[in-house]
Amino acid sequence: MIKLKVRHVVWIVTALFVALLLGLCWKIYRDGVPTKVKSIADGNTLVLVNGKKVGLYGLSIVKGSERDHLIKQYLEVLLDDRNVWLEYKNNLAKVWVGCESTPKFWPFRNERKPMGCDKGVLVNEQIAKIDLRNI
Repeated sequence: MIKLKVRHVVWIVTALFVALLLGLCWKIYRDGVPTKVKSIADGNTLVLVNGKKVGLYGLSIVKGSERDHLIKQYLEVLLDDRNVWLEYKNNLAKVWVGCESTPKFWPFRNERKPMGCDKGVLVNEQIAKIDLRNI
């Protein structure tokens, strides 16, 4: 059986706490940086100005379908030359547009919209509401 001294346990707990804080800070930093969309690859994927492709969280759209084509056009109009903020969930992104200031994506927030984005729109939610029967 391994005997640990109290100071070793304190160092281990402190290191784990610091690692957790750094991870949370990275998430807040990564999610709070405005960017622009260079192009729309399809109804599920955006191409950012830095060349990175980002999948949209919570959407399942068949590539090449009529819905995919219409959503791509909708995204081109909605996101054209506007700042967007990405909130990452499971390597996919929630896309916020029209925020009045830089939103704060606190990891365990209870509110629906992030602070600083009361007037903003969650693009993923708008796409999910599109009903092709009314088009």
